[in-house]
Amino acid sequence: MKKMQHITEYTLVFTIVLAIIIAGCTACQKPEVLPADYNVSVTISNLTQNSVTIKVDGIPKNNQAAGIYLATHPEPGAEDLNVARLAQDGQVTINLFSLEPGTKYYLRGYMKSSGEFYYSDDKEFTTRTNAETLAATSISTSEATLNGVIYLIPGMEVTYWFQWGQGSQLINNTEETTINGSESKAVASILTNLPGGTDHSFRLAIKIENEIFYGQTASFKTLGAPPQILEITEINLPAIDKLQVKFKINSNQLPTTVSVQYNTSPNSGTILTQGPFTGNDIVVDFNLLVVPLNKYFFKITAINIAGASNALDSSSYSAAFEYEGYVYKSVQIGDRWWMQENFKGLTYQNGDAIPYIYDAEEWQNSTEGAVCYNEHSQENYDTYGALYNWYATQDPRKIAPPGWRVPTDDDLSHNLQASVGVFGAPSLRETGYEHWMPFPGINPTNSSGWTAKGAGGFAIGEGEDVITFGGIKTVGMWWSQENTTSVGALAIEIRFNDNGLYFVLCYKFYGASLRFIKE
Repeated sequence: MKKMQHITEYTLVFTIVLAIIIAGCTACQKPEVLPADYNVSVTISNLTQNSVTIKVDGIPKNNQAAGIYLATHPEPGAEDLNVARLAQDGQVTINLFSLEPGTKYYLRGYMKSSGEFYYSDDKEFTTRTNAETLAATSISTSEATLNGVIYLIPGMEVTYWFQWGQGSQLINNTEETTINGSESKAVASILTNLPGGTDHSFRLAIKIENEIFYGQTASFKTLGAPPQILEITEINLPAIDKLQVKFKINSNQLPTTVSVQYNTSPNSGTILTQGPFTGNDIVVDFNLLVVPLNKYFFKITAINIAGASNALDSSSYSAAFEYEGYVYKSVQIGDRWWMQENFKGLTYQNGDAIPYIYDAEEWQNSTEGAVCYNEHSQENYDTYGALYNWYATQDPRKIAPPGWRVPTDDDLSHNLQASVGVFGAPSLRETGYEHWMPFPGINPTNSSGWTAKGAGGFAIGEGEDVITFGGIKTVGMWWSQENTTSVGALAIEIRFNDNGLYFVLCYKFYGASLRFIKE
């Protein structure tokens, strides 16, 4: 390097003269013994494009000299540039000039005492470049302003331009401009007709006396990419005639309009529109007016000035429905839709009343369908639904509303239990403790949306042979329709003090809750 060579030649002469002075002074002083691990320290300041100030500290006053080794590679040593000075007040200050702009230098400070050398930790610095690239501004779908700053050298003309291109390729040049002056100057260039939604790189280039210097490479992305529909995040049934659909979009920084088209067939239908939206990961919420007990198909699209999104197709049941004056909401678990609350029906599908039995002995002896409320309480019925014996699920008049059915053992095991896990009862339970007794370590989340309540049951009392009510807020049981044994059938059971989701074999005359599945 030419300029580095000038520094080296000058320093060599100075070092020889300084060595003679040091040798003479050393003979007049008593050597000071220093610890073998003694270190000096180095600080760097006043850094410019071609100069720097280096201070070497920690030198005892009776030591003759200190200096630095300087190189453009790590671990500089005696074979590299050596700059030395006599110490004053325990330090030396070295000003270096004619350094290369934008270059990384490595240095090591040292001092010599009694014939021994003591070194500082290695340091490094990078001189400022004459050209500095700044961030792009005014970015739009097709334009961007490239920015930079030039550190002018007094009396010299500087020609500048920007190199740029798509991706990381710097294959294009803006128009060259020549300037002069004595201070820093901000420069800019406007790019037009850029493709939307694409990445670009650029850097400032300057020419001084036929030498070209470059600023660091920067990048930007034009606006204007078509929007993206990422995913459907939620499908709810907030009312009997409403289907709520939530989904997430990216607008790619452009105002974006979102539409949902829906119908009971995959063909064209009602279109709802919202927007414009700007941003990423935006959750859009549509409430679709629907007819109960119908399957709806919907298509979600988004559009901005750069184009249209991918179309997202889906389907869902509007499974909220009214039956016998009660509105039942539903929830999808796995691939099946479940009633979200306990059944309250008092008739079969044909309108015949399900017998309501008050007497415990008559209930226990009946082999026909029967219904009652826990403790015969209207408040319990309104809150927890009715209790049914297993025989009610078998009546040919059908206890489930039209379009629904009593779950099978497979529904309870391979759908419900498989979806939440053997110890997934908390994810099926209603949150809070209004309808469940609290128990340490049991934290209901209702993450499935099934919203189980502790409805209790009508069964044989513990330690007794007579049937009795019990279990409000402590247990919930739900029948399967399948015939397991001559006297018993399966039900699932959730307990207030356990995370388990149990399959229990119950006498068919037990009174348990019912939940139905959409056919």
